[in-house]
Parts: sequence; C-alpha cells; structure tokens
Amino acid sequence: MPIMELEISLAEEYAHVAKALEEMETQVRIQHIPSLEERAPPLEADDLKQEELGFPLPVSCVKIKEDDENIIMDDSGGDVDNDNDNGEKKQPMALAIISKDGTEASLKRRKLKTFSMTQIQIPREQSLTSFLSQLTYLNVSQNELMDLPGLSSLPNLTTLNLERNWFNTLPSEIGHLHQLQTLNASRNFLRPNASSLQLTYLQTLPHLTLIDLLYNQKCGRLHHRTHVQSQLPQVQTIKMTLWEEVGNVPGTYVGSSAAERNPLLLRSQLEPLGTVALRRRLVQDFGQRPTDAAEVDRAGVMSRLLEAYTNEGWVDKNNYCESENKSKSDTAATTTTTTTTPYVKGLDTGIAKRKRVHLEGTPVPQTKIDELLIELRGWTARTGKLNKNRERPSIQASNYMILRSPKLDEGVTAVAANICTNTSGEGNGSSSAMNKGGSTRASRRAVRKAKKLEQYRKIWDLAMDALHDVDEVFAERCTEIAVTFGFTGSPHRDKQNCGPFYGFAMGDFPGGQGGICVEASARVVAVMNTKNRLGRVDGRYVHWVDSYDKDCERYSLIYYETGNDYITPGP
Repeated sequence: MPIMELEISLAEEYAHVAKALEEMETQVRIQHIPSLEERAPPLEADDLKQEELGFPLPVSCVKIKEDDENIIMDDSGGDVDNDNDNGEKKQPMALAIISKDGTEASLKRRKLKTFSMTQIQIPREQSLTSFLSQLTYLNVSQNELMDLPGLSSLPNLTTLNLERNWFNTLPSEIGHLHQLQTLNASRNFLRPNASSLQLTYLQTLPHLTLIDLLYNQKCGRLHHRTHVQSQLPQVQTIKMTLWEEVGNVPGTYVGSSAAERNPLLLRSQLEPLGTVALRRRLVQDFGQRPTDAAEVDRAGVMSRLLEAYTNEGWVDKNNYCESENKSKSDTAATTTTTTTTPYVKGLDTGIAKRKRVHLEGTPVPQTKIDELLIELRGWTARTGKLNKNRERPSIQASNYMILRSPKLDEGVTAVAANICTNTSGEGNGSSSAMNKGGSTRASRRAVRKAKKLEQYRKIWDLAMDALHDVDEVFAERCTEIAVTFGFTGSPHRDKQNCGPFYGFAMGDFPGGQGGICVEASARVVAVMNTKNRLGRVDGRYVHWVDSYDKDCERYSLIYYETGNDYITPGP
C-alpha cells in the first residue's frame, strides 16, 4: 500500500497501516464478489494455454502442496538445512518445474535475480549432460534476470522465453543454441543495435524463425524493425511494438500528459497504470479470465475494467462529466485494432466514486508557514502566478519550479553564488574562474540550476528547516524540491523517484480540500491532508491533487529524492 505515516519504516513498522487498508479493500471487494476473499492469483493468458497443454502453472499462481511432484524447492528433493551461519532462515533455492516428458523447464515468475543451471533438477538416474541435451523449451520469464549463464549446455533448445526481465543485452551464449527456432525477449530493456541484440550470434542460428521484441521501449520505430530484418534474413517474423501505431488506436490513451486528464474521471485515475497492471487488476481484483494481448489491446482492457467498476457502483452513472478527457487518437486516422472488446468511449466520462480514507500529515508551526508564504509570494510576484515558461509542463500548475540540493553541485553552486552577487558586470571573470586550473567545465544547465537555487535559497532553507523538524533522515536524503502554485489534478506516477516523497501545502484554500490522493488499492483511495502539514506519500503509485476552490491560493512543496539507493515501495 502506498500511504505511509511518519518515522516508521516501509517494510515493517507500517505493516499495521497496510493491513488496515488491505482489510478495507477486502470488505468492499467481497460485497460484490463473495468468492474473492483473497485476491485471485496473477494468472495470464499464457498460463492457461500452458495448463491446457498439461504444463504446470507458475508457483505464484498455485498453492504449493508438500507432495507436489512438479514443484521442488531444494536440490536434493528432500529436507535441507535452511538456516545460515547466523541462525537465520535462508530462502530455499527455486528449482525449475519440469514437464512430465522431461523436455520443458520453467522458472517463470520466481523473483529470480540470478540464474544457474543447478536450478534445473536432474533426475538421479540421468547424467547432467544427457538430461540437459533433451530440453527443448526453457521459460525464465517474469523475473529480474540480466544474464543467463550456461545456455551452451542446452544444444537442442528450440524455444527460449526471456519475457519481462531486465535484459539490456541478450545472453552471449545464445550463439550456441543452433536448434533455436523461437526467441521471446519481449518486455525487456533491449536496444535495436548489434551489441544489445547479439546480432552476430543470431546470424549463426539457421533455424531461428521468430524473434519477439514487443514492448522493448527503445525498439519501437519502423526503421528499427527494418534494420534487424536486414541483419537476420533467415528470421521470418520479427515482432516489435511500433509506438506510433499503438498511439493511433482509438481509446488507447487519453491525454498526452497528466495535465490533460480530468482527475474526477475514473479513466484518468487509471491511465497512469501500465497495460500489464490493468490486465492483472481485471484478474486479481475483479475475478475475470486473463486477456490475451494478441486479441485484446489496451483500449479493450480499459473498457472491460471501466465496465467492471461501473457494474460495482464505483462510477457515478447519473453524473457523467461534460468535460471529457481528450483521447490521443481523437485527431488521428483510424487504424485497425485486434481487440475483441470494443472500445466504449462513454465509459471514459464517468466520475469516480471509489472508497476514500483520510489521513493527516504532521502539523508545521504557523511561524514557519508565514515565513515560507512571504518567500513564495515573492517568487510568483517575480515570475508570475501564471508562468508559461514553468518547469514540468506535463503537470497542470500555474507555476512550477524545481530546486536542486546544493550538496549535489557544491562547486557549481559556489560559482553561481558569485555570479548572482556580482553586480559590477564582471560575469566573464566568474566564468573563467569555473575553468581555473584546467578544471572540468561545469555544464550550462548545472550552472542555471545553481543560479536558480541561489536566487531562491531562502525558500530552500526554510523548506528544509520545516522538514528537519519532522524527519531528519529524509531531510538528508532529499535531492530536490518542487515548488508549485496552483497545482491541480494531474493523475500520474513519479517513476524517476527512488523512494517516497513529502508534500506540504499552504495558502488560503479551505481546509479539507487540495489533499494528495493516492491509489491504495483497486477500490480504495487514500487522501493525505497536507495543508499546513507535512505528509509522506509514495509517488510511485498513482496520485493526484484533490479538488479545491480555484479562486483561492494554494502553494505546495514536494520534497523528493532521485539518484540515491532505491527503496522498495511499501507493502
């Protein structure tokens, strides 16, 4: 769950908050779907296809029985010592599920970060070489793998599934798989060049007929596909997601950015979620069968999900919003879509009625609020309450500025301070000082950021002083502060953040308005009151600013961190 109170760790001490929100979600879910006392397993269309073929489901999709012959969690098949030298419990080795005929092995969805051939269980009556040579299918999809050592020991492999991992380069040993026919490397981080795709090795595989590179973000142009096809003439089918075509399918997305989405609409609140997350929600939270990406595209999945919400009463059917989101495809030429579920545009305009739970941030002393307001009003007096040159235009705000921690560019900040205080026209001398002694020239961009910080240093110092009173540890980690005026709506996720953020709002807008809304679960939205308060929220979940009187004044400070050690999102 995304909402966190103060001075409590994400994983442990917030368990009671996560449990309370989970119980709330469960209560409202079973009112409509009594059979879903627990969220359904994260089944996908491929899982059902594999089950129909007699291949076991992934471990995460079934309840493991101790006598299950297909699922083995240690390399001996029996009891093992799961204590380490410190007496702590060790995670058992995740071993592959082997098909009955011994030709297929699956480690799908096992939370793996590393791979070893020892994870493929070898029957006692067979030698290692003999067993590995009979494998024709290996599935390591939906893990966190970046390499696959040992592939050369699988000489008869015909199908390799690397889908949804962290590969930015295909395994180098792939050139040893001379019988390989199908390679699924979709949903990774591959690039359309020879080193990332190991084109030199793939050219040596005479039987390779299909390569799936769908949803690799950097492999999304027509000329990318053309280039790969020219390098691999033996491959009959190369699948790539051409992003321009996807964007032209009616109903795929609404609004080219968060600023163009109406936050009252349920469609807007769901839009920041990826297509995989939307498919999963249909299965896990609404009990529907998995949808096949080849048959139901994002627009079709969204329509099904909005219909499911509407049927449960989470959309105000009698109060559709007249101001609709603008679909990115509204002005584009109509293209053919593979979805079997028609896109229903009317569902886009339904106002969300999801259950809300309200939380309170930690109060900030009024004296500190008053000091900050003086500086913030000075900022908008200089730049304008409506600034067309504001930073981050993808967010709906009248004015928006990012201040960067002076710790990040201490040398540049010192130079910028000299420039800002130099009123005698000696700017060139300051510039030359940057290069004194042949030191590395600071980028113009870094200098601009440092100059901006020096100009508004009092805002930074006052803001950090308020944060130090609440959370000294986070105050040391904070790398940037977004300073805003008139921030409204804008459902989005902060994917670049490496941890939660703090929000702090002030002005004459009414109390109880303008809080930070965060999607806590499928049916529950948590609203953090940040007026004259500091509230901690995980912006890597979908969030937006709640409605408030637009004739009133609302300034906000968002303290966040990028570039530090990544903190796993809360439970």
